[in-house]
Amino acid sequence: YAKEQGIDIIICDQLMPGGNGTDLAAEVRERWPEIRFILVTGFEGEAEVVGAEQDGLIDAVVLKPWRSTKLRELIVATLAAATPD
Repeated sequence: YAKEQGIDIIICDQLMPGGNGTDLAAEVRERWPEIRFILVTGFEGEAEVVGAEQDGLIDAVVLKPWRSTKLRELIVATLAAATPD
């Protein structure tokens, strides 16, 4: 579904009902490795998030509270980094 819909990036909160963002990131990376993943969290340095970032499951972390201009810049940079020259 993700490929057919042309999804380039997912922005997801770490805390979700019935799961978490790092688990979703792992599933996305396994099924669609080309899709970039930005994780939003209110907990700086959370071990699970740090581990997922080190394992390459997520491309960037945004700490709450965030500003829309900062998020926009991060989206552009994340997509640019994923685009071959």
